[in-house]
Amino acid sequence: MNKFFRHLIILQADNAVITKQLDYVVTNISGDWLTVSYDPLFASRYQNHFLPNHAKSLLGQEFKHAIFDARLGFNLDAFAIVTGTLIAESVFILILPEEFSNWQDQDSLRWSERPTAIPVPNFIAHLNLVILKQKNQYPDDICQLVIDSTHTDDYLLKFIARNNWHHHSQLKFDDIAEQQSILAQLKKLNSKIIFISAKRGRGKSALAGMFAKCNQCWITAPNKNAVMTLMHFAPKNVQFFAPDELIIQLPALFDKPDWLIIDEAAMIPLPIIAKLIEGFKHVLLTSTVDGYEGTGQGLLLKLFTQYQHPNEVQFLSLVKPIRWLENDPLEYFTEQLILANTPTFTLTDDLDNNISVRMINQLELLQSGQLLTEFFGLLKSAHYRTTLIDLRRLLDARNILLYGAWLANHHIIGVLIAIKEGGLAEPLIDQVLKGYRRPKGNLVAQSLVAHGSEPLAAKLHSIRINRIAVNQELRRQGIASELLNSLIESAKLSGCDFISVSFAYSTEMYHIWASLGFTIVHIGTHKEASSGSYAVMAIYPISLDGAQLCDTMQTKLARNWYWLRNIIDVDLPIIVDDNQSLSDKDKYELSLFAETLYAYSASFAVLYRLANWVKKKQPESMSLLPLLLNLVDQNFCDKSVIKHYQLSGKNELLVRLRREIFEFITIQENINE
Repeated sequence: MNKFFRHLIILQADNAVITKQLDYVVTNISGDWLTVSYDPLFASRYQNHFLPNHAKSLLGQEFKHAIFDARLGFNLDAFAIVTGTLIAESVFILILPEEFSNWQDQDSLRWSERPTAIPVPNFIAHLNLVILKQKNQYPDDICQLVIDSTHTDDYLLKFIARNNWHHHSQLKFDDIAEQQSILAQLKKLNSKIIFISAKRGRGKSALAGMFAKCNQCWITAPNKNAVMTLMHFAPKNVQFFAPDELIIQLPALFDKPDWLIIDEAAMIPLPIIAKLIEGFKHVLLTSTVDGYEGTGQGLLLKLFTQYQHPNEVQFLSLVKPIRWLENDPLEYFTEQLILANTPTFTLTDDLDNNISVRMINQLELLQSGQLLTEFFGLLKSAHYRTTLIDLRRLLDARNILLYGAWLANHHIIGVLIAIKEGGLAEPLIDQVLKGYRRPKGNLVAQSLVAHGSEPLAAKLHSIRINRIAVNQELRRQGIASELLNSLIESAKLSGCDFISVSFAYSTEMYHIWASLGFTIVHIGTHKEASSGSYAVMAIYPISLDGAQLCDTMQTKLARNWYWLRNIIDVDLPIIVDDNQSLSDKDKYELSLFAETLYAYSASFAVLYRLANWVKKKQPESMSLLPLLLNLVDQNFCDKSVIKHYQLSGKNELLVRLRREIFEFITIQENINE
């Protein structure tokens, strides 16, 4: 046992017993005692307390001792973040439910697509397996305590003291030789982008601060708390900007330095990162790629692919920890739990006749630790949106379908995740259409109803593709097609009506999905913050009803694109329908917008058509639609119209617009050509 290690205590007890034990510990052992819990009343007993969904604000900071309360729910992202903030000699207390037999994990509300919390037996089994591994690997640095009322209130405190986990040596890590070595390399580089990656606790922020001492630069990060460590090493006069503030100011900044440092870069949306990179001569980014900090490996997988010249991007990494000792037991436990270490293998087999594809069930994943690790590792290495939520979904989500492709039955080289959707009751579909309800789950099915005004999309049974990932060395060799074909065959046998997929639009992605038989039926009207692209939905019809839905929505999109191309800046490869007469369906959609909470963005095309009809057929009625005509002239740029009419915001704009449309169609006996 090394007393300078960070120590893990797993605590299970009655709620009242836990409170008494922890009160003694926190009162008598000095430290920060960072506390994260879904229970705000429990967490507020201690000074540094956070809800799990606020844990990202802790990145870039350091703490001594922490309590992670998982009795109500186990937020894996928050767990990984908290353990990464703890310095050497810290005690980490993980509180688990007293018993798991009837436990329903509140964290499942984030990823299960269910309205209520669900049991998570597979995650519990995974957690117990990791605990067992930890006991075998570090028997002296983990303790699993089950305490009841027969124990004294200071039992936990005495246990910590007895094991010599309670000390105040104030151990300092001054071995920054690795940082100094990389700093020497940085001084010789003249690349547009330098990306420094490492696991947590390796001194990325410290290195960035040291770099700031040698160069004129500005600093940005998701929030100012995230750069506390960086600022400790940086010169006192270095300037910090919030990312969005910096983007706004960039056009007017003429005396900016050559360098911008972006710390904790994976927490910032990719479009913002891209704008910041283009705004400076040189950019230094630091980040982990463990998948719990926002975009995870997105910076590597998506953003830098546009920089093809070998000297434009330089990748450097740090290996040795400076926040804790090497071979730290808490780091080992965390990495095992979040499957941080993706296995690698050498591809020696010939692809010909060596690839097999089949369905996998969740129990099979759990029973084979290697299969689970390789499956999740493929997702992380191949998809820029993969986070720890995907791991939780992979283990315990309902209505999930898993497929794998193997090379010579040895290693998994491709995976597909799909989720069953649809089959909703008509009253619920009607509520979704009118904007009154948006229950969890059925993401594409509901979107095609709420934003495409097609109730049939949620009534039919469908399967949504959630992820497809293929080993990087084996892409463009038909493996994804084999996985999809296996899904299609299963869908036909199960009575599925169509398969759907949603993706960030690009010409390349369009051609990939079109080549696989998918038809675009809907495109979002605003760019997604995470990808900087428009979200597109496409379907592959299976049944006759599915084919009818596909044809109907494809026809509607071709007609709407006549107008939507004014506000969506992509070259969508569809034949535009020039017939813009107001139809009976248009009049129904106008009444939906006017009389319910039918989606505003879904109404742009029909509102364009109404404005066009009034201008051509009833110009004398234009005075009745001032707000609509102003919006159309501005291509639905809300901000300028809100400012012009001195409205309080978008809500007031929509209330007035709906009323204006309602009053107009009420007095019109016949809106047609």
